[in-house]
Amino acid sequence: MNSRLICFAALAALTAAGAAQEPPAKQPPPAKAEKSSFSASVLTLNTMFQKDGGALGKKYVGKVVTVSGKVKAVTAAPDGGQTLALSGLPPTPTEPAGCTVPFPAGHPSLAAVKGLAAGAVVQVKGEIDSVTGAAFTLKNPVLLPAAGAGPVAKGPGPKRPGAKQPDPQPKAAPVPTMTTVDLSTQLRDDKTDKLWLTYAGKEVELTGEVEYSGRSATEKGGWALGLLGCESRDPELPYSFRMHFRPDSPDLARLRNLSVGDRVTVRGEFGLSVGVITTLSGARLVSGGEKPPAPLTPVRTADAEAFVKELLADRPAADKLRGQVVALTGVVSGADPKYYAHGLSLRAGKLKPADLFEVSAACVVVDDQLDAVWQLPPGQKVRVVGRVGRSEKDRVRLVGCRVELQEPNPMPTVTAAELVAAFQADPKAAAAKYGDAYAEKWLFVTGEVAAVTPKKFGVAIAVKVPAGPKVELLVDGSQADGLKAGAAVRFKAVCQGLTDDKTAVRLRGDVLPEAKTALPMAK
Repeated sequence: MNSRLICFAALAALTAAGAAQEPPAKQPPPAKAEKSSFSASVLTLNTMFQKDGGALGKKYVGKVVTVSGKVKAVTAAPDGGQTLALSGLPPTPTEPAGCTVPFPAGHPSLAAVKGLAAGAVVQVKGEIDSVTGAAFTLKNPVLLPAAGAGPVAKGPGPKRPGAKQPDPQPKAAPVPTMTTVDLSTQLRDDKTDKLWLTYAGKEVELTGEVEYSGRSATEKGGWALGLLGCESRDPELPYSFRMHFRPDSPDLARLRNLSVGDRVTVRGEFGLSVGVITTLSGARLVSGGEKPPAPLTPVRTADAEAFVKELLADRPAADKLRGQVVALTGVVSGADPKYYAHGLSLRAGKLKPADLFEVSAACVVVDDQLDAVWQLPPGQKVRVVGRVGRSEKDRVRLVGCRVELQEPNPMPTVTAAELVAAFQADPKAAAAKYGDAYAEKWLFVTGEVAAVTPKKFGVAIAVKVPAGPKVELLVDGSQADGLKAGAAVRFKAVCQGLTDDKTAVRLRGDVLPEAKTALPMAK
């Protein structure tokens, strides 16, 4: 496993069995005879290329790969060839996906490609020619012989006299079924990678303990699920199986019922395996989550800092508490949609005075409180009730958390016009009230969008002010979606006072609408 490069395994591939191939009028240049660098499904490659802004995908241009996927369409090309389109990730308005394979005029597989039906699963070897977004194209393609069975052509191929015809509906191979601990133990002990290659790209059914279950940080409305495997050489990092469920998954209702420590069964395509992490693509929840979780009744109440330090110092005690409900009181160290997409973090100080960084309690908050939790500033006193999750080197995780306030949110709300007017009238008094570079303060700033301008590292949202210094916030592009000049906007931001040239009020934060529901006050 340690020597493995990031590689993938192809799905079972099908081509038009027995389909007639017309002899080409002119032989094209032969495809490269090089061996594939690796094999993968189009879906897996799209997922990989989607990361790092496409930088990873560009490294694979020029590599010979074997890809497999479902036929999306076959269209005629101007040169007399055929263009094969394979489905992968669903494309978005800003990011294409899938795989395009041009077969030039005279290619020996042209007739077979032309006969492929939408939905057929095929396997193609070729050289990655370009990567755009998550999508990629192949050149010098070779349509590989069938490795499975099923209808792939629009019509039956010619029958050969005396030849035994294949079973049109062969029995599907049984899906391997095992526990996550058993599979990860086998993979950990496999020094040759043969076992990994046996499973890669194939559907497996796994039963294991829930490590985490919560809202996806990569797709709005999606869900992320992790199952624990066996222990690794690093006690901080056990093996795990991770999967993503799309917003339209029929399993979402049951996924929301899952808690840390629950035992569930899932099915999916065994995909990327790097270090101790293995992904399952196209996952489905076979069993688990049929009943809502039990009410959160704490078995223990503690100060957040003392509790975190206790568990980090005593791992056996931490393991015994996993899945138990606790109530922690403490101070928020962070809560926002950018860096704390799952909820908030509670400050727990340093383990040793000389440490550079503090430890914390990372709290995954229930969906109906999430937008309210993001309103909280660092320093806010809260009470959190949740189930104890895994302890890591610098944090203890709590999941399924509900949050209560121990004091009202201290953040003031000010309009952009009022903020500018205050700094124009008396910069010193405005800095004392709203903050500056030496004493930052958190504010809710409201106003009307004047302009939305793309920048190198995000999008700048300028807010209308009558005159004087401008008010502008640089955010991730996703936060500016749908915002246009004239729209109302609300920021949760740190005020850093006037710029040195006094032409702008500096803000750092996020676009954040008001919460739909308020957090309750602790009794």
